[in-house]
Amino acid sequence: MNIQITDKLVFDTVVQLHKDSSILKEEVRKRIFAEKGIKQISSEAEMKGYEKQHRILQRELSNLQESIGHLEANRILKRMDDKAFKSAMDRLNEQADLYKTDITNLRLKLRGETEKKEWVDWIGMFGEEIKEKAKLTDEQRQLYLQGLIEKIECRFLPKTRDHELEIHFKHPIVGDKLKWNDPKVKAKGYKLLEGSKTTQIRVEKRDGRGK
Repeated sequence: MNIQITDKLVFDTVVQLHKDSSILKEEVRKRIFAEKGIKQISSEAEMKGYEKQHRILQRELSNLQESIGHLEANRILKRMDDKAFKSAMDRLNEQADLYKTDITNLRLKLRGETEKKEWVDWIGMFGEEIKEKAKLTDEQRQLYLQGLIEKIECRFLPKTRDHELEIHFKHPIVGDKLKWNDPKVKAKGYKLLEGSKTTQIRVEKRDGRGK
């Protein structure tokens, strides 16, 4: 088994899993926020969710204001008495105030999140961290791998004369994923689902002697 080729295969496998891991992305996100003094920042999908909510509320408010206009017209035309008009207007105005409050809160949230985005693009930073892994020295690569890997077990496969490596990670990052609480409303947040702590890679023989 060629050691240099095996080391590269292990390193490339770990870097790819690191890149795909939602758990490790979350760790980077939290660290960056702590460094920047940011408590929370919304993803692009969450921002789109806020914008969608804002458009829906604006539409509902517009429809409500039309209803208020029709109600006032009915009172002027004597199609309803003052008591019924006042009762209906109170309900509509109360609902309109709720819509206006929600719209204002969403506007403030969107403005605040935009300002945070100017401070940090955590996905971009995470990507830059992954790219930097290719520039590590041999010693730095070892330290990087030690930070993620618990152990590596090697098994010889007599039939193919290949070797199978089973990598045991310290965290369940193999196949982990992010699951939205409500896929249609990303603003409701998400949770991280753990994956496996192990993965297998095969090191094929390099020549007729199985080396």
